[in-house]
Amino acid sequence: MPHQRQQSAIRSNVKCNSGPLNSLSSGPFLEMNLSGNRAQAQTGLDLLTRPWEAGPHLAETFDDILFIGKGEDERSGEDIGIFDWNSLGRIKFDKEASEPDHSLGYRLLTIGVDSDIPAFPRTLWDVALSYGTWVNRSPDDWSIGIIGGAGTANDDHFSNWEAVYGIAVLEFAKVIGSETTLHVGIDYDGNRSLFPDVPLPYAMISSRLIEDFSFRAGLPFSGFEWRAMDAVGLEVEYEFPTNVLARASWDFAPDFSVFVDYQHTTDGFHVDDQRDRLFYDLDRASVGIHWTKRPLIDVSFGVGYAFDQEFARGFDIRSLDDVVSPSDEFLFFVTLRGTF
Repeated sequence: MPHQRQQSAIRSNVKCNSGPLNSLSSGPFLEMNLSGNRAQAQTGLDLLTRPWEAGPHLAETFDDILFIGKGEDERSGEDIGIFDWNSLGRIKFDKEASEPDHSLGYRLLTIGVDSDIPAFPRTLWDVALSYGTWVNRSPDDWSIGIIGGAGTANDDHFSNWEAVYGIAVLEFAKVIGSETTLHVGIDYDGNRSLFPDVPLPYAMISSRLIEDFSFRAGLPFSGFEWRAMDAVGLEVEYEFPTNVLARASWDFAPDFSVFVDYQHTTDGFHVDDQRDRLFYDLDRASVGIHWTKRPLIDVSFGVGYAFDQEFARGFDIRSLDDVVSPSDEFLFFVTLRGTF
């Protein structure tokens, strides 16, 4: 999460992405995507385009565990507390490959609701698995990649077939400079918070202008990562249609950094016997410490504030009816990363 690890990722990608084919990766946004983009980070477009960590390994994992203090629903007056565990990962089949042709991605999100609000779900799940492959890779022409997968976003009713959704991406990538890649294609996410039933076109440019400044511009991702000074880093990223991450960090000692960040996330779930989905909207501001002693230790922890929380029902975010409004509360989080 903090920029100390971002910097090591940048340097490793400079080494790994030195060839023309490896330039298809969309730049050194590994940690940003893992933390900010809850849904697509491992099962959508980034499964193919996000650089892998340097060194021999088969899998990369990320677990963000969030405890939000117990408050009350501002509508019913009932007590409510929330536990949020977002687990992401991806697997390649050749541990020596820095840019594998085949990979698997997964996402497992569980949200526990501790409350006595009548007829309100106590557990929400979003579980997805996808497979990505480059069917053609060319240093001089368009490279073609495809992703296919499926998931279920439900209220602990895994037998609810209405909660099952598909994932599909058709990616065309072309290297247009030594440090710039153009990405265009079609993206389908059956649980997208906006237009879930429509395949959407996308276009995005990723580039590293200088060694300490990288950016992506377009859809589905826009943002930048800037090493402003040796010990100070800034990151901003937007993921279509709703998710936002902004973070500043300071490396105050070897293996340690401190950071502040803001995140906005929206997740949708199908509720049994209901036509519309239930959306959970969360804004969080946090401060924390990151400790890394690779390859064994990579952990972040800290405290923050959860605000503007809302559970609302609707087909998608264009038209929602609020049903539960948890109060603003303090939070505690732990984030674990693994490379195996």
